[in-house]
Amino acid sequence: MDQKQIEQFMGYIERHTSLSADDILKVVQSVDHADFSDETTVHGLVETLERLTHKELSPQKKQEVIRIITSNQQQSGLLSLLKFFH
Repeated sequence: MDQKQIEQFMGYIERHTSLSADDILKVVQSVDHADFSDETTVHGLVETLERLTHKELSPQKKQEVIRIITSNQQQSGLLSLLKFFH
């Protein structure tokens, strides 16, 4: 992707979600360097996504997401995490 395509993509996301481009970039950077086998790390990412998406997971759902991600039952990454917030 060139810079213009990236800007268009980020604009699309901003228009269709409650996330700003800065928020998205911060999450992407933290996910890029995250240790998905560490419960504390995944818990922090889940809480960040809850705050950014304005969607709170129940404590049971949050534990389930953390368990799934840390046990490698699901491919790790931002898209994997975001699907739990629909």
